[in-house]
Amino acid sequence: MHPPVHAVALRKQVRDGVLVGKASEVDAQAVAELQRLREVEQQYKRLQEEHALLKKFIRFAADQKKKPSASSTRTGKSTASK
Repeated sequence: MHPPVHAVALRKQVRDGVLVGKASEVDAQAVAELQRLREVEQQYKRLQEEHALLKKFIRFAADQKKKPSASSTRTGKSTASK
């Protein structure tokens, strides 16, 4: 089914710039709220990344505590002082 000829003509006029829609006014408060929302979302994303890094560090530090360090283990060789 084809659209009515009138609709086709209107679309062509819009495409060619003959018909221009009236821009709706944007509420300044809504713009400010959207900007604040974007900022909060960016902060949230950064905090999630920081949290993930901290969790990795905590796991790393816990693993380091479990492993004995090379300097604290005895090799069996005695270094007697004379």
